[in-house]
Amino acid sequence: MGNTITEAERATIYVVEDERALLELVALTLSNGPWEVKRFASAEEALMSFQSESNKPALLLTDYDLGTSDGLTLAAQCRKLHPTLKVILMSGTVTEQVMAKSPVHLECFVPKPFRPQRLREAVSAALSATV
Repeated sequence: MGNTITEAERATIYVVEDERALLELVALTLSNGPWEVKRFASAEEALMSFQSESNKPALLLTDYDLGTSDGLTLAAQCRKLHPTLKVILMSGTVTEQVMAKSPVHLECFVPKPFRPQRLREAVSAALSATV
């Protein structure tokens, strides 16, 4: 068994959450994995970075309610720039039914509150899935 790191394992993840404490908690949870985690406190900040990023992230992990915007709108905007972007939506205010009705394909919905292990599993599964 070698030390080969797969593309999914070294993927960049954008985490977007407008609640600072939760943003830090999610980033800390994922920093225990092999991924590069970039955190953003607003949809606007994440989109600006996404637009200027030459090496696009593999996964967008976003809260649904982002104050002045929402995670589905952000996901749609990012997908226009990077159609193979994988998206996980997390929320404590909406249910999985939003995912079913969403015009944006989501790999997964993670309801809040969640256990750190559940979040890591969702990220691993999303990044390992083929398009």
